[in-house]
Amino acid sequence: MDKVKYLHIVPDHNKFIKDAIDMFDSIAGIENECWTISKNGNSPIHLNIDKAKGRDYETFTRLCCESNAYDVIVIHNFFSIPYHLISKIHPKIKVIWLSWGMDIYDGIYPEFPLIKLNKTIKSHHIRLFYLRFFNIPTIKSILSKLIRYKFKAKSIYKKAINRIDYYSGVFPIEWNYLKKQNRFFRAKQIFFNYANPLSEFTFENINQDLHICRENIQVGHSGYIYLNHLHTFQLLKKINLNKAKVITPLSYSPNSSKYTDLVISKGNQYFGCSFLPIKEFMPYEDYVNTMKSVKVAIFNIQRQCAVGNCLIAIWNGTKVFFPKKSINYEYFNSIGVKVYSIEDELNQEIIDKPISDDEILSNRKALINNWSYDLVRNKLSDSLVQAGLI
Repeated sequence: MDKVKYLHIVPDHNKFIKDAIDMFDSIAGIENECWTISKNGNSPIHLNIDKAKGRDYETFTRLCCESNAYDVIVIHNFFSIPYHLISKIHPKIKVIWLSWGMDIYDGIYPEFPLIKLNKTIKSHHIRLFYLRFFNIPTIKSILSKLIRYKFKAKSIYKKAINRIDYYSGVFPIEWNYLKKQNRFFRAKQIFFNYANPLSEFTFENINQDLHICRENIQVGHSGYIYLNHLHTFQLLKKINLNKAKVITPLSYSPNSSKYTDLVISKGNQYFGCSFLPIKEFMPYEDYVNTMKSVKVAIFNIQRQCAVGNCLIAIWNGTKVFFPKKSINYEYFNSIGVKVYSIEDELNQEIIDKPISDDEILSNRKALINNWSYDLVRNKLSDSLVQAGLI
């Protein structure tokens, strides 16, 4: 029996993709190929995948629009391919979109947030800062897109979304939000996540590091403006931190160095030598070991974000705080993980009270039952079978 031919369109990024392709490779009945798409078809630089190839728009059009050389196209992050090409994909090819977050919550004309959230920036000062530096696309950029797409850019974007046959978000609840907020979104749901085959989330590891020293506080995971660092700092100023260090990872900054400079300045002002910004990328194991010292982690953001950091923190026995109306708070509660609300529970009593072994073990069981590599792989395989994609 011939294998089903899968083509994966990926960004030139090595953080998650190799494990994802390996997972698809492990499923019987599938033959996988991997491309990065660019105007010139340049070979990928950062991907650690031998089978990854660079392809130009013309090649994609010839093999995937004018013919059906593949049975299924998997798009890893919607912005890994020019969206005007998505709507042209041959009608016999099934299209799967595996979204990351930025491709449904962010976007500057003609892209727009597909899941809309309110009050995402909580400081008036930061809102003005954001408008000044980030939120006003240049006239040149807008005119370029208008000319390129003949004043139909937004409709082409919607048409591309409408071409998607199957969708998986980082959280299953994101599919529900997309269906509710976008009439042009018609994709059926499948289940997938970028799980690490070396993940700690196993019953064999469930009792590890129960009694390590946890004394520090983590604020955010990057220099992303929607993490509301300054608002979080203002809340922490009202609490006696005792000997706790305020660890603030800023090595990844998707906005501007001006914002991270502002965060560092305010952190030094508020907490002095107790403020520890992480400005350089750390090896993964060093980062994980640093985060084992954290007793409280605060992710002051409305959208789904920082999931890898949240999973590490929850497994480590950290009390993790989110806004009460955030998608992270909704999701983790839905799978039985005990998380905390910033509005009601970020106070002296809860910060000072050590987390119990029972809470750590209960949270770890919930992660194993929802995020272990084997479980994610089996859910993906079952989804593809049920959708008739194998």
